[in-house]
Amino acid sequence: MATASTPCIFFQQGRYPRSQVLCKFNLEGICKHGTKCPYRHEPSDSSSASSSSTKVSPLHDNDTFVRVFRGALVRYGDGACITSLSLPSEYSSVRLDGLPADTVVSDIVTILENLGHDVDVDGLRIVTTPQSSLCSAYISTPDLDFSKTLSSSLIDSPYCHMKAVPVPPRLPSWASTRRARCNKLNVRWAKPCSECRVFFSTKAAALRVSGKFNFGKYTIFDTRIGCDEPREIVRASITADYDTPLLVGIRQGVASGNAIIAAINKLLRDVGPIDLITEPYEHKRGYLTVSAQFKQDCDAQKAARMIEKKSYDLPYDINLTAKLIYTSTFKTSKEVYRHVQQPLEDCLEEFDAPRINVTSRETGTVLSIDSWSSEEVAKCANAVEDILAGSVIEGKDGQPFWAPQLASNGPASKLLKEIQQRHGVLLLPNRSKREVRYFGDTLKRLEVQDDVVQSLTEDAERRHTIDIDDPGFSWLCKVGLNLIKNVVGDKVVSLNVTSNPKKLIITGSDEEYCEILALLEIGNISFPVKEAISEESCSICLTPADDPVVLGCSHAYCADCFKGLCRNGTAQADVNITCTGAEDKCKNAIPLREIQAHTDSSTFEQLLESSFSTYISRRPDQFHYCPTPDCGYIYRPANNSASSLWHMCTKCLQRICRSCHANHDGQRCEDYRAHQAFEAYKHENRSNVKDCPKCHTTVEKIDGCNHIVCGGCKIHLCWVCLQTFDESPRCYAHMREAHGSIGIDDEDEDEGDEDIG
Repeated sequence: MATASTPCIFFQQGRYPRSQVLCKFNLEGICKHGTKCPYRHEPSDSSSASSSSTKVSPLHDNDTFVRVFRGALVRYGDGACITSLSLPSEYSSVRLDGLPADTVVSDIVTILENLGHDVDVDGLRIVTTPQSSLCSAYISTPDLDFSKTLSSSLIDSPYCHMKAVPVPPRLPSWASTRRARCNKLNVRWAKPCSECRVFFSTKAAALRVSGKFNFGKYTIFDTRIGCDEPREIVRASITADYDTPLLVGIRQGVASGNAIIAAINKLLRDVGPIDLITEPYEHKRGYLTVSAQFKQDCDAQKAARMIEKKSYDLPYDINLTAKLIYTSTFKTSKEVYRHVQQPLEDCLEEFDAPRINVTSRETGTVLSIDSWSSEEVAKCANAVEDILAGSVIEGKDGQPFWAPQLASNGPASKLLKEIQQRHGVLLLPNRSKREVRYFGDTLKRLEVQDDVVQSLTEDAERRHTIDIDDPGFSWLCKVGLNLIKNVVGDKVVSLNVTSNPKKLIITGSDEEYCEILALLEIGNISFPVKEAISEESCSICLTPADDPVVLGCSHAYCADCFKGLCRNGTAQADVNITCTGAEDKCKNAIPLREIQAHTDSSTFEQLLESSFSTYISRRPDQFHYCPTPDCGYIYRPANNSASSLWHMCTKCLQRICRSCHANHDGQRCEDYRAHQAFEAYKHENRSNVKDCPKCHTTVEKIDGCNHIVCGGCKIHLCWVCLQTFDESPRCYAHMREAHGSIGIDDEDEDEGDEDIG
């Protein structure tokens, strides 16, 4: 391709394409380039619409200093201090459809203000569709009811042609998109059938047979049947001759299947809003099941407790059972899923895991795991999350490998693509965390890692960068760049105009590097060298700086001293790394970009995580760690404005009470505490307190013999071995035969006297 003979005139005239893009740092008020910034700045005194747009936080994907720790989305500012911390469960996200294709951020803010909504949203992005006159806006805000209120406010407004669609909260593309729900409920009941009435000669015989059905001794088609008076039995199922009935009468069912289904649907909808109820599914043994998907998790859990406690009222005499279904979902790119599909299958075959449902969408691939066991779903989801995250390419020192040239889409990025095509794997550089993630066959990982480290290290050794001041940059644009390219070639030299200061990048041999240095002398280019600042004193050890680090405030540090300053930034207060220059009088918070530039990735990430841990530990009234062992996710305790007293942890899927911070499965806190106190009393007095083996009623033996009558089911118990008997004489006979006595010294005591617990 021919090289232009003159510098880009559009760049010289300020009409470089980047000048049409809003500077995200200016939106935050932290852009240091001012009028020299190549990106567009909104004037601070412009129209109200323009000024309103500065209230919009930058997009998560473009924000370098956003991290996800313990399930929380954390945003950092200068000094590594935390500027905001939020939980995905606290957010409501909406996709606003029907916007004109030329809509900008300020237009969205104006629309929201006109509809009476808070415009200080957490995130906002506009998505356009090619060859369409409309676009959509994604809006996230910490108002859980935002999607409902926005939809209502659109009605009878000038924006009634727009539509608000609830969507999952948006996280950074490199963060886990794991979500957990418990809003599905499977309800089961026996299929309506004919009714059997069985007649016996005596009431005792009828009760005896009824009890045998109820306790599972008699079954029909291997299915346990419950009898009340008794009912739902047939002659062939009664195997004992002395239980044979005199007559078996059959009466048709009192309600049709459709009527029962309608009654169950109404019962569930009365609990809370439902998105979907499936058609009944018939099992082989005459049972029917419907699956209801509630809008809110709490409504599904409320319905499950109601059915479990039999506290529902149906016009028909049917017995309902219910199971909650736990769901974990993940969203990933189609490219990532294609490379981890086989590792996923191999991993899940190692343990009895639920089936993973895969849904392909335009925006990516969604994986979902469903099961009635929260422990099973959590175990499977943890394995899936690890695989979807990929593995980190490590350098020769065992630390995450990173090459500075990967920070831009240059030759190094092309080299990385060549490596992944050569091995048939996927390599994704994470510029925010300065690491490269590997996706693909685990057997190839070490081979690919060696290839990446060797190739990019050699590439780095061929690269030289020279800082260019403003006069030198002007000379390069006018004459110098073309002069250098004519000597060493187009592919050897390039300019990085977005850095501060601007840099001349040389990718070539040492001979070519020396040639370029000679050419720069022709233009009288001056560029800083390390020797020029080596005599600066370190602001910590007060000796000449070794491998000096010079901050924007002009204070210098030894490289090791600066790393120590960052590592020791955690104290009793929130982390805030400040400059100690000018005899500790500077006190300026060190910009995070400078901290990242002068520390290795491991030190920088440890600093951010330490800042997070300190922030959480200093706010026990605002955050709690999940009490489930080895979980560690955080949640907010209950307060007066809490919409729910229950929190379901995204990782372990356990339901935690936000008031007493225990998992007591729907019980009230006072009932749970009373139960815990009672269990502690039982443990302390376990020799005198036992549970009935039949009905599990707790029985306490104060004195008397070892014959006990349960206060719940009235069964006769041997206190020593808890064997049960229908009559007291048999119990006394057992105690003498098996244990040698009835448990008191005077064995001649009247056996008719019974100790009742």
